Amino acid sequence: MDDCDIVSVFQNITDNCDNDYHVAEDECKVICIISIMKGINMCSDYLFETGLLTQLKNLVKHCIYNKNISH
Repeated sequence: MDDCDIVSVFQNITDNCDNDYHVAEDECKVICIISIMKGINMCSDYLFETGLLTQLKNLVKHCIYNKNISH
């Protein structure tokens, strides 16, 4: 967790996805998915402790398996 700058991770996800989880889930933008995966890679311990890891992983799974990812 030493490399985890959680404020930067959340800002990056918010900037590239949306403030609304449902909008992000509906749009499935590639940049959003990349931001989430980078955030998970950098801060998985913190995200697990806060309960957000599963939610973010589920968003990525939804976009990859259930929707077409948009650009």
